[in-house]
Amino acid sequence: MRSPHHTPLPSQLATVSRVVHRHRWKDLSEWATTLDSLADLTDEQIEEVAANPRAW
Repeated sequence: MRSPHHTPLPSQLATVSRVVHRHRWKDLSEWATTLDSLADLTDEQIEEVAANPRAW
């Protein structure tokens, strides 16, 4: 169960951006784990990653 107070670090946002936008992952498990971590992001963080895919 995910903590409602968990705040991902900027490095986690960078990983999400790399995997989601640039389709670069080390192996398939990183892709799956990173997509799972999207559930930990706030709406604002998701919007930030979506709006600035190259910023991370």
